[in-house]
Amino acid sequence: MGSLVLAYPMFHRVKEKYPDASIHVLLFEKNREILEILNVVPSANILTLSDRSLVHFSKDFIRLVIRLRRLDFDTAIDCELFARISSIVSFLSGAPIRAGFHPHTQEGLYRGAFINRPVLYNPYHHISEQFITLVDAIESDTSPKAKRIIENNDWEAPKFEPGSEEILAMKRRMEEDFSGIFDNRLVLIYPSGGILPIRASLKTRGK
Repeated sequence: MGSLVLAYPMFHRVKEKYPDASIHVLLFEKNREILEILNVVPSANILTLSDRSLVHFSKDFIRLVIRLRRLDFDTAIDCELFARISSIVSFLSGAPIRAGFHPHTQEGLYRGAFINRPVLYNPYHHISEQFITLVDAIESDTSPKAKRIIENNDWEAPKFEPGSEEILAMKRRMEEDFSGIFDNRLVLIYPSGGILPIRASLKTRGK
């Protein structure tokens, strides 16, 4: 989910350079909600894969590849750093242009030879800038692709603006669960690290 938020400027770069492009996004089903909140692509253009089990994943994967071929993409942008499955999907999509991170002469990050617009990952640059280089690599003539400093990086973070009905529903829920809660000042803490428990332990130590 965090990567989707950090990729927010990348979507704007795509729309800026290719205003007539139809943008689709592939992600795990469990992360779909955050993408809909960001409102960067129409809901109909969100493609998902289930990771609930190997069986669910396999069935979804077959259906996904068939749909990708029918959509007939011109370009696939692979935002993954380590997993090779996304590199394979970019190849199976049939897109003739496939941009993604590549180690070049560095160690690690090698995810197969399916990427034909290889971008050198730079750990000294913010990942949002790295995502933008993937877009710039599509028509780049440099070697490595898009090897330049990203200019005008004064980006605004996406903002979630809930509707009045959502706010009212949450207030009612909190009042039902915690009577009289709005008579006090509130501090909200989320101690869970999700699927990465180390994040929860780091938060605990930082308090």
